[in-house]
Amino acid sequence: MVYNMIYHNVTFSTELKDEFELAKAQCFTEYTWNHGTTMKGIANWCRAQGIKYTSRFHWNKNYGILANLWNLYSYIRFRLEEYGTTL
Repeated sequence: MVYNMIYHNVTFSTELKDEFELAKAQCFTEYTWNHGTTMKGIANWCRAQGIKYTSRFHWNKNYGILANLWNLYSYIRFRLEEYGTTL
């Protein structure tokens, strides 16, 4: 089953095996909603739980152009760090 976690303009689509993993993902999402996290935090949590994920950036019409550009920059930086490359 697929479960999406949203962080600003980025959607993390996770591939969950069963209801137990779904419950863990929902708890994590609720925790991050209340306490905050980063894209790296979501990716690290997925890896620690053994959950496969993909991430995708989406331009959000509800955000201003500068906010979208900053979020895009942050996403690109996150992806480069995932592959061991820095700007």
